[in-house]
Amino acid sequence: MRLGLLGVLVAIAHAVEVGLIFPLNETYSPADWLPIVFAVQSPQDAELLNLRISYSLRHGNDANNSTTPLTHDLRWANLSSSTDPNVAYHYLPTLSSTGYWSVDWWLRWESCDEEATAKNDGHEGVLQHYYSWAQSFTTSARSM
Repeated sequence: MRLGLLGVLVAIAHAVEVGLIFPLNETYSPADWLPIVFAVQSPQDAELLNLRISYSLRHGNDANNSTTPLTHDLRWANLSSSTDPNVAYHYLPTLSSTGYWSVDWWLRWESCDEEATAKNDGHEGVLQHYYSWAQSFTTSARSM
């Protein structure tokens, strides 16, 4: 099964895809631990992008009711020898109640601007990129 079928994907640098692959927009049974799983397809091509994936889990629509943001800092990962896809995950111990949930996540990466480097315009030729998404799901005593 291709990674593109497993979750929301974002294409960057023409060949690299980053996506939240679990949880999806579905209903799950309550559990003591919830895995949050991201994948980077073509990780060898991502090595110079200085990827960082940050996320938090929010219960309900209350922005103040969320976990402390966690980060997968892939700037220091050895992506050149990584399997395809590279999987980054963490278990959160907060899913024992039922209801509406959201994984709010942010992707940051860098790219080079050769023209800016040649002109020496102050940002040293490195551009910062940032995107954010949210993936909702529910927990119910009767999962569907």
